[in-house]
Amino acid sequence: TREMTLEQKKAFAKNVRHLKVDTGVTFRAIADKAGVSETYINNILRCDKPPSADVLMACSELFGVTIDSLLRSAAK
Repeated sequence: TREMTLEQKKAFAKNVRHLKVDTGVTFRAIADKAGVSETYINNILRCDKPPSADVLMACSELFGVTIDSLLRSAAK
């Protein structure tokens, strides 16, 4: 398995923050759906930890986007 790059971690954090504002989905909802703590979600969004497969899937489902789009930076 390949480890997630820092760029992907940063893109994921930025995308989740934007989608959270756009949709009103809470960090608690993400944590509950993924079966993890809000602390773990906060660690991911600070890029301290990579998102688990469960977190990626939960965000994809809650926000209605692909996992690939969550890990990509916006075009410059």
